[in-house]
Amino acid sequence: MGKAQLRELVKPISTRYASTIINEVIAKQRDVPLSFAKNQKIVFQKEVRIVLDFLGLECED
Repeated sequence: MGKAQLRELVKPISTRYASTIINEVIAKQRDVPLSFAKNQKIVFQKEVRIVLDFLGLECED
């Protein structure tokens, strides 16, 4: 899933807040620096689930 698609999915949440969380999750899951995570365009399924769980949103399988 692309970052833009994930931001659309969490639309009720502030884009800035959601982007920060997405980048943090990518950095921690892939064990890469935050600056590298910010440049990534793809979010893995596991990372999507973590972000949605953190934000308290439902995840469809």
